[in-house]
Amino acid sequence: MNPKPKPTRSTRSRIKVKAVVKSAKRKKGHWHGICPMCGEISHSKQEIKHDFYCTGEIPLIAVKKNQTDRQLLCMALDELCRRITTWRDGCNCVLGETDGGRCSNDSTWGHVIPQGSNSYLIYNLSNSFRQCSTHNGIHRFVQLTYHLWYQMKFGKLALAILEKEKNDHPRSNFSVADYREILVELSMMYQNRYAYSTATMTEKVAAGFYGSVIRDAWIKEGKV
Repeated sequence: MNPKPKPTRSTRSRIKVKAVVKSAKRKKGHWHGICPMCGEISHSKQEIKHDFYCTGEIPLIAVKKNQTDRQLLCMALDELCRRITTWRDGCNCVLGETDGGRCSNDSTWGHVIPQGSNSYLIYNLSNSFRQCSTHNGIHRFVQLTYHLWYQMKFGKLALAILEKEKNDHPRSNFSVADYREILVELSMMYQNRYAYSTATMTEKVAAGFYGSVIRDAWIKEGKV
């Protein structure tokens, strides 16, 4: 019997291309999504679902790679915090009020206590404000400017409680269930925002739009 001929160069190329195409088709099917408004998670486009009372006001967040429920919930919370702080603070950097107008023209969701140093306070609205790229760069190395603004805006007690929360909880121990509770709270707040369009800052603090730390501090000081 004649031995099986060795594959030629062209044959080997065809085999390799075919394998790559097959692999690409396998990966194409991965799809994960979450609704930021109701927190319902879908693992395929055929399974997209929402809570019965969900308004669907915020578009579904979809990614084409494997994500855990925890990761998807964090993506939804990121989106809610960005939207709430934009509505609450406007699109301007909050530090522009006190720092001589050195702001750049953009603003993003930022943190008084940087999220890289404390994951526990990432989704607390008392730690979340709009910040421009210029001040965000300064804030990576110098904390004083942000702390002085915070103390002037909300008081020494609020800053002290925020620092205590940071020290008492150096890292997040939130479970998936905890993140779901936070999502429900922020989602309801976002849906009710128009009812507070003309509200005073005190009223917004009392309603939770400035987070639990500032609200607790103002309650102790008799401001709300």
